[in-house]
Amino acid sequence: MKYLTSSANRFINQSSKKIVYPYTLSGIILKAQPKSQTKGSTFNLNESDDVLQPQTSDLDSSERSYSVRPLNYYEKKEIVHKILYDKNSDLIKDLISKASPEELCRRRPKPREDRRIVATDDELIRSVSQDEGAETVEDTGYEEPTQINHVRAGHYVLHKNQVYTVSTTQHIAQARSKGHYKLKMKLLHTTKETSFSFPDGSKMTVLTPRKVSCEYSHFDEDTNCYVFKSEVSNISVPRGINIASLKYLKPRLKVTISRWRDKILGVFVPFHIEYRVVQLNTGNYAATLDNGLVVLVPTYIKVNDHIEITTKACEFLRRTKIS
Repeated sequence: MKYLTSSANRFINQSSKKIVYPYTLSGIILKAQPKSQTKGSTFNLNESDDVLQPQTSDLDSSERSYSVRPLNYYEKKEIVHKILYDKNSDLIKDLISKASPEELCRRRPKPREDRRIVATDDELIRSVSQDEGAETVEDTGYEEPTQINHVRAGHYVLHKNQVYTVSTTQHIAQARSKGHYKLKMKLLHTTKETSFSFPDGSKMTVLTPRKVSCEYSHFDEDTNCYVFKSEVSNISVPRGINIASLKYLKPRLKVTISRWRDKILGVFVPFHIEYRVVQLNTGNYAATLDNGLVVLVPTYIKVNDHIEITTKACEFLRRTKIS
């Protein structure tokens, strides 16, 4: 009787020991727990005292199978620590052995075949000839419908097929109504200012001109136009057009031309330009410059002196070179 009691205690202690489960990539493999002793199971007393094994005659195969449960937070943290910091080689090998090769490393894509088409000499010659014959299309600006409340002073607008420059805008509110907008606009290249009224919510065609950097070349007497050279083509500005900045032109002067379609909206010159005095009136000290412009100068200015004037007010600024 004493022998049976000691053997049973050893069996209970062995079955209650902490079981170490192997890891997988997604969970822990759990072995089926041994069931309690049934009537069909007997103890083999012929074995040694150290090991007391139950002999079951009808254990089902499903009881010996493995089941997988998901890892909890602490188990995941412990596994990551063992892999990254402890570098447990056994655990890493076990994980790699359970993973498929497609998960461990992806196959490299096959190199693409070289499908470049090499042009022949005849095709190259034909393409070059077509490029030479094609004309370059210039960007001459565009127009865009805009709400009346977004129109500001200085905008170019198209109204009744005429180009206007907006001088002022004013919103007039009326009782129990939306009100209307009152705009003062100047016809392009004129000093005539006209007032227009537009209902609230209406749209106007606002022009966005194309600005071209070019250089003044010469004045063509045959066409009576100022000729400017740009990277694409030459631009001609008629002499009769009312643009105040045209009086400051001189050869090789860098300017910017604002154009929309075939209309010249403006010519912008630098703020300070240097000229040479070619003639001087000692009575009122009006100096005639090398481009024909006449400005008032101080008494110490002599002929052939180089002076600099401001184009904002057309006034003398300083002397840059003494003759």
